[in-house]
Formats: sequence, C-alpha cells, structure tokens
Amino acid sequence: MARLPDIWKTALSGAVFAVGLPLAGQAADCPLDAEAVAEPGAMVRFDLSAPCRAGQDVTLLHEGLSFTETIPPDGLLRIDLPALADPALIVAAFADGASAVATSPVTGLEDVARAAIDWSGPAEVALISADDSGAVGHFGTHRGDDSRHLRVASFKAGSDVPVLPEVVLTPDTCDRALTIHGALKMPGAATVFHTLTLTLPPCSETTEGRLLLPQLFPELGD
Repeated sequence: MARLPDIWKTALSGAVFAVGLPLAGQAADCPLDAEAVAEPGAMVRFDLSAPCRAGQDVTLLHEGLSFTETIPPDGLLRIDLPALADPALIVAAFADGASAVATSPVTGLEDVARAAIDWSGPAEVALISADDSGAVGHFGTHRGDDSRHLRVASFKAGSDVPVLPEVVLTPDTCDRALTIHGALKMPGAATVFHTLTLTLPPCSETTEGRLLLPQLFPELGD
C-alpha cells in the first residue's frame, strides 16, 4: 500500500514549489537552488546550491523515501541518486522549513529493477543478495545515529531481484524499536511501498549477529 511518510507531510504541507528554483519565502540574498539532470542507468544527478548553509544537515526526499546529507563547506551538494520514478522529483528540506525542489526525466528506468529501504537511528540495515549476477549497482548513505539512511539495490530488468533486508545486531541496537520503509520498483510497474516496524531482540538474548527481514518485500518471496 502506498504511503506518505510524516517527513514528506512536514516538508510539503502548505508549500508552493517552483520546479528547479528556490521556494518562495527564502532570503533573497542567500537563496537555495536545486537542479536535477538525467544520467545513464536510470540515475539522476541532484545539485543543491545552499551557500549560507555549509555544515547543515538536509533531508532529501524521493518517491516516498528520505535520507540525510550534510551541505559541504563550499555550499554545493551533489548526489547521484538511483531514480524510482519517471520523472524523478527530489525535494531538499532543512530543519527550519526552508526547502527546494527539482525534477528530471529519467533515462533507462525500464531497464532496471530496484529495491530501496530507509530508516533512522543507530541500527545498520543492509540489502543483501546471495546472487549478484544481475546486479548493476548499489547506493547507500549513513551519516550518523540521528540521521535518516538509505539503501538502494539495482538489478537488470528480467533478472531475479534476490535481495533481503538485514539488520546487524549489536549491543547498541539490541532491544530497540526499528521502523524500515521499503520501496520496490519493477520495470513497467508502479512503485510498491511497505513499512515494517519491529523491536530488535533483547540484549539478554543476543548482542551480535544478523536478522533477516524477508517480510518487508513479500513480492520477492518464493
């Protein structure tokens, strides 16, 4: 079932977007400017110019998923992002409500299948595969325990998508609640969204190991 995460609701509520331009209400002497450009392999290059926000965290949102990045010292953030929709719409949102948006057509989305997950907190979550014969790329971010994180696995169209979400169990994450959002994009089909909320095993039972989560993507089961 499709969903709109709370962070999207916060970033988008009441906003009027000028695609590819800074949003209304930003300081004229220090605007945000966003640009998205199609790249081969169903990738999109997203550039965010934020000259007065060096060192600040920014949340990037695309097709129902989100992740945290930090504005570099020169004020220009550049991300090569695997697209999950055509056209691709990417929003950059700061904690104070400032935001910018850009869109781009996508080249080659019909040639790949993608599984993506996002989550927040100290847990380390991965997309693992026993067979990477059809893999054409992996994308991942992890900016710190208080950030939102993203993983994307891409495979050739027509191949299996043998991926499973996996949580690494550590003393820092045992007995913690964890919510993972998943998005599955198959060629020629709309993106399918899932949300999985669970409590990791108690520290008294285990402090290390790995926990597979096949229930996040039931479409990929046998």
